[in-house]
Amino acid sequence: MPDLLLTFFFLGVPLLAGIAGSVLVWSAYSDLRSRPEEADAVSLARPRLPTFFALAAVPFFFGLALWFLVSGVEYDSGALQRAGYVVAFWIAAGYSFVTVVVVASQTWLARSRLREFISMGFGRVLPAMVIPVSSLVFALVLSFLALGRLPDFLANPPALSAAAANQFALVFQVYALASLGNLLGIGLSLRVREITTPRGFTRMLTFAEVASFLPIAALVWGFLQLGSI
Repeated sequence: MPDLLLTFFFLGVPLLAGIAGSVLVWSAYSDLRSRPEEADAVSLARPRLPTFFALAAVPFFFGLALWFLVSGVEYDSGALQRAGYVVAFWIAAGYSFVTVVVVASQTWLARSRLREFISMGFGRVLPAMVIPVSSLVFALVLSFLALGRLPDFLANPPALSAAAANQFALVFQVYALASLGNLLGIGLSLRVREITTPRGFTRMLTFAEVASFLPIAALVWGFLQLGSI
């Protein structure tokens, strides 16, 4: 079973991030609900808000899958030690960082466009809100690739060296930083005020998709790096 620090990164951080994002969106909704002039928009919120709560829960379930995979490696190959632990640590730390960035991006968008999200603009805000999830999926792909090599660090003698472990760590450090592109993309998309017109909607999505360029580049680079080890 992964130690407390890895468990916190895989499960605790996604859970806390999801709860924090949900509370912030709910508080914004409560404020909106208190305004009589927003009664029409609030009346449509019930089927919309759970969509955000579901998105905020996705990182926890992805993290749970990774936690079980690390547990399986430990069960088959023994406790994580030295270079093996370095690899597992950076997988977990990188995933938790990406989780915080993704949930923060979605929360920022949901709070900023809450009126549209809970009313007739739901179908226009949701696509932009889903875009950051791709960074989470890419992190999951890189994690699967790295976990597939983790037993090589735990063999006796190890098939891979400490230098290789540092290269694995670098991949997840770079990818974690690249995920910050999500905040940039959401920030740019929020500069588009009118999203009810086809032109405005297209501009908003175009800006939001900037979020995916950096993570995609980091994914390709990381894939090549891991493949060369």
